[in-house]
Amino acid sequence: MTDPILFIGLGAMGTPMSRNLGAAGHPVVLCDLREQHAQALAAERGVAWVPLAQAGTVPARTVILMLPDSPAVESVVSGLLTSLPAGALIIDMSSSLPTSTVALAQRAAEHGLAFIDAPVSGGVARAVTGELTIMVGADEAEFERALPILASMGTEITRVGPVGAGHAMKALNNLLSAIGLVGASEVLAIGAKFGLDPKVMLDVLNASTGGNHATRVKMERFVLSRAFDSGFALSLMVKDLRTALELARATQTPSPMSTLCLDQWTAAHRALGDDADHTHIAHYVERRAGIELRPGPPAPAAVPHQVPADSKSEDAEMTSQDEVQEYIDSMARSRGYVLNYHKIMAKHDYETLKAANQLVHAAYLKERTLDRRTKELIFITSLTVMRATKSHIQSHIKVALDLGVTPMEILEAIEIALPEAGVVAFQHGFDAWAEVVGADGIEPRVEAFNASAG
Repeated sequence: MTDPILFIGLGAMGTPMSRNLGAAGHPVVLCDLREQHAQALAAERGVAWVPLAQAGTVPARTVILMLPDSPAVESVVSGLLTSLPAGALIIDMSSSLPTSTVALAQRAAEHGLAFIDAPVSGGVARAVTGELTIMVGADEAEFERALPILASMGTEITRVGPVGAGHAMKALNNLLSAIGLVGASEVLAIGAKFGLDPKVMLDVLNASTGGNHATRVKMERFVLSRAFDSGFALSLMVKDLRTALELARATQTPSPMSTLCLDQWTAAHRALGDDADHTHIAHYVERRAGIELRPGPPAPAAVPHQVPADSKSEDAEMTSQDEVQEYIDSMARSRGYVLNYHKIMAKHDYETLKAANQLVHAAYLKERTLDRRTKELIFITSLTVMRATKSHIQSHIKVALDLGVTPMEILEAIEIALPEAGVVAFQHGFDAWAEVVGADGIEPRVEAFNASAG
């Protein structure tokens, strides 16, 4: 008898995927944190199930994971590493962090197990029909081993690189998808406020160069219909966008459009909550524009939508607060730090903070001739010369380390302050550096006072 496949994670995607796996002739054992849900599905299909706590008792040589995020995957895998038979294959089809995936693959290998990533695209509709696109991160041998199993759930299956590459590709795919959906929503909102019929706009866009997946598949079915029920949560899209932006940061790739996209989606998530479908991003755009996207000419009252300059609605006030919060969040993502005065000014003088930040962005964050690493070192030198607060200097030291600058390179930048600014300024920067990197010294072997500069 063929060894069973343990399928863990029976949510909106995992339920139809596991059904297709069984329909293709693979013996499946179902498992989910919601035991009653797993038991009901198993009874409906006439297959076995196990509680999550007993997943390690299944004699499976293949395990498929379809879980919400990396912490969930890490938790489940940690419980399986010592119980699965040697040579077993774990396929993570969740949307996980590439760095976490690589680390889990290394841990699995230490236990004689194989671990690959195979995230999917296509949503619930294509999960039901078994026509998912699957992006696989694996070596050639493990890819060939997994292919017959993956073919039960998808039709476009591509090995995109080694372990972790699948999850990187999935995050970047969703980044582009998110840009397309929010862009389509804004375009339709602008047109509707001008007086265009959103349905007619979609017909024209889809026959023109502006058409994309959002205009062809999502806008009419989920937005104009007011259904907003694609089955993919807005919160999960935000998670994937953050993963994509982490990749951009790790690879030192300037991505201003992507950062703005994440800001929009995060604001929508904060405004609409965890229960929102990802197509509700269009509703967020509608709310801010003061219009509702439906087939047919917009109602005259909705065109144009203007709020008197001297009045603020409760919704406008909430949007303003969301905008300020998102601005601070965006600063933290782009800079890697936020100072206390940034937080206070955001609350009490937002416009001035934005104006000051534009200057900082142009001079410091925007890459022109100098790259970000070089600018960060120059910034640390400048702060040392000015004897800025230790916490301010340390925030930039931490950013530099995150960018791949070595502790010795940072120390050299601080030492540049010595000739012109003097020992006291240098000592100020040096103390900040030593505290962050954990540097120690060589104690004298003769008695001496423990003196300090300052």
